[in-house]
Amino acid sequence: MKTLKSTIKNLSSNWLPAIALCTIIAGCGSDKESEGQLPVIDVAGAYSNITTVNLSEYASAIDYIPLETSESSMIQGDVITMSIAPTNEGVVIYRFISNQAPLHFSNTGKFIAQIGKNGRSKEEYNFIEEVCTHDNFIDVVSYDKINTYNLNDGSFAKNIPTGIPEHEVYRYPDGTYTYLSTDFKTKEDKIIILNP
Repeated sequence: MKTLKSTIKNLSSNWLPAIALCTIIAGCGSDKESEGQLPVIDVAGAYSNITTVNLSEYASAIDYIPLETSESSMIQGDVITMSIAPTNEGVVIYRFISNQAPLHFSNTGKFIAQIGKNGRSKEEYNFIEEVCTHDNFIDVVSYDKINTYNLNDGSFAKNIPTGIPEHEVYRYPDGTYTYLSTDFKTKEDKIIILNP
């Protein structure tokens, strides 16, 4: 088994409110702009000058693509609670904090594969915290592990145990992960850099 090299930087939860307050104070100022300073935005003034923006200014067409419906490709529950992740062939549709398997569809709506399955084994996931797509794979982040699956057939590829709950996961092109974690015993927030 590969040894994980992790760098953990603790952000004391006692310092977070102080940092937030300093950021807010630093963001408030006069409406004069000078080189090197961020502009102050008058939100109330902007709200009173709302203008209509037509979609045609940004897109020439909208394509509605019906998804293939079969017993294995049915989306459970309310579609409004679903999220999507882009792939080279199409999209993966998944539900955050769910045990429903992510579903991979092509750009034409053809069902490609169900990604992995729910369970407690090394090759399965509990609840989906987040997904990251890369190359021909998808990482499913689930509580204290990151499982990688093949996008073509949904088969298991590898497991990375993290040992602690994670959220807001980002995967860099070199395979390094960065994520946030909170230690509920010490009430410390952590930024984790994981280089498997």
